[in-house]
Amino acid sequence: MKYKVISLYLIEFKRHCFLSHFSFILFLITLSLSFFQNSFAHFQDDGLPDNQMILGPRWTDVLGGGGGGSNEGQYMACIKYEKNHLVPFVGNKIKSIFFTLKETNINDVKVWIGTTRYFSSYTQAVDNISEGLNQVDLEKPWDIQSDSLFIGIQYTQKANTYPMALAYQYSAFHSDSFFYGPYGDNGENEWITTNDCLCIQFLVEGENLPQYDFILDSNNKYFHNKNRHVVKVIKSGDDAYTSIQITNWGKRNINNYDLIYVLDGKESTIKKSESFDVEEIASQDEKGITLNIPGSITKNLKPGLHLVKVYVNSINDRTPLFCLDDTIYIKLNIYTQEIEKQKILVDHLTATWCPNTPILDSIFQATNIDQKNLAIVSTHFNDEYSYKEADAYSILNSGFLPYYEYGRIHQSNGYWNRINAINQPSFANVYLEANFNKNSRKLDIIITGKRTDEYVEMKENPVLTVLLTEDSLISRQRATNYSYIRNYVHNNVLRTNVSAIWGDSISWIGNTYKKEYSTQLNEEWIWERMKIVAFISKPYLGDYKDIEVINCNDLALKDAYIETSINEVDEQMPNNKLLIKDKRILVSGNYDDFRIYSTNGTLINNNSQLSPGIYLVKLRTKEEISSIKVVIK
Repeated sequence: MKYKVISLYLIEFKRHCFLSHFSFILFLITLSLSFFQNSFAHFQDDGLPDNQMILGPRWTDVLGGGGGGSNEGQYMACIKYEKNHLVPFVGNKIKSIFFTLKETNINDVKVWIGTTRYFSSYTQAVDNISEGLNQVDLEKPWDIQSDSLFIGIQYTQKANTYPMALAYQYSAFHSDSFFYGPYGDNGENEWITTNDCLCIQFLVEGENLPQYDFILDSNNKYFHNKNRHVVKVIKSGDDAYTSIQITNWGKRNINNYDLIYVLDGKESTIKKSESFDVEEIASQDEKGITLNIPGSITKNLKPGLHLVKVYVNSINDRTPLFCLDDTIYIKLNIYTQEIEKQKILVDHLTATWCPNTPILDSIFQATNIDQKNLAIVSTHFNDEYSYKEADAYSILNSGFLPYYEYGRIHQSNGYWNRINAINQPSFANVYLEANFNKNSRKLDIIITGKRTDEYVEMKENPVLTVLLTEDSLISRQRATNYSYIRNYVHNNVLRTNVSAIWGDSISWIGNTYKKEYSTQLNEEWIWERMKIVAFISKPYLGDYKDIEVINCNDLALKDAYIETSINEVDEQMPNNKLLIKDKRILVSGNYDDFRIYSTNGTLINNNSQLSPGIYLVKLRTKEEISSIKVVIK
């Protein structure tokens, strides 16, 4: 994924303020952002006939910064309306397009509609424009079919013009916005994407508009999808709270609604009806609610996975007619056992060209003074430390750098992300052992661990990811838009992935596992500064919000190094006895594993008859790893 600093006031401001992980800074941002607000006429479809409805982000009274560009030229701006959004409106027509401007010093304005952003299927010139809301009635109404739609405007502008209004607050109908224009390094045309929402709407007319429609979990981009679900991990006897957004997707305002809960498909087990009398929820407005399965229910559930179905029974005392998205499933994993958390994975997404890196790195250091319980991986993008396969991690955030995320628990509020990662229960562990040959630069990694008896019942099929990082890399770092730090120190830089980038499947033997890797270190990497980071997580199946880390550990390569001359080993093995019989090395006593290495670091089969020479024996117990030099005569 290509990251760029682009010429959109709100986006540039958001980059400078990507400190939402720190509540105090967020407060300062909120104060600062107020200087960028401008009001415009509140736009509602009150008074429209029953066969007309307006769709799009329009319910806020204030606007954020404008979108545009620093270069002169032709620009396009549009919003994508996913086909899932448009399911209830197929067969109806788009009669008008609305857009909001902050500036009017633009020319050759046209509205357009397309099924892709690269081709306009319909264009219409706009004769007059004004600051604020603009309405364009289409000369030829557009038939809504089962396709995604891109709706927007195109125009020409002078340099440093930012005419397109962006919604200050996210609306229920929030979609990615796209801009096309001379954004390239040399002024070439290219598309850019932002999660900030353009104020573009359209009027739909037809006979089958949904009067009462209700979306559960509307902050899930897959709404209007029958397979939506929320995953909750709950200790037996605790309440299972789930916070979700609900949206009125019909034309009529909602005054009350009734939900029904069904556990494991058995309504006789639990059929809990929950009624809400609410302040009116206007068409396309959203509201946060909390669903709850009480502890009196969870304490009687067996450990493992349970499925709770929650659906809308009535809206305004009526049964809703359009029910495609009125149901949500909560995957409820109940546990009584857990394993001690070893370390918390911290994903740090950054770049040497990003001017926010120095200040955010300083804040991170101040916020996490004691980092011994953190395993940090700094993934770079589009700079001298990036590499292609690691670009996959760009989905962990919204395209803004730098970014910190704890435990791959995706939350917009960084404070709660950190707290939840600390409190997240662990059900499996990760133990690292490694052997590095200084001469050949071959690294052998052995990873073992165990899971709780109950974890298999959660049916999560976790994966194991193994990464290599390096500290103390010195390079030039951008500090502001116009200045650089000459010798900036980059730590925890991701060098390579030893496993697949999203992890490898784990083969369990009972409740234990063992996985071995071998890799060759690049000659340019300084092994004494490197670490192995290994973690177990949920598998990535297309939803970056459902890949939480279960447990994590790391190991410095200097702690794994085996001297080729073997002159720094323990001379005794407490609690174990070592014997040599028929030129074979035998170990008695309690231990988990023992390994034999030659003086060049080669691993030797434990049952081998050994030639005369010097060997290293490494013995691992639950408490420690011991080593001893053995001479075979």
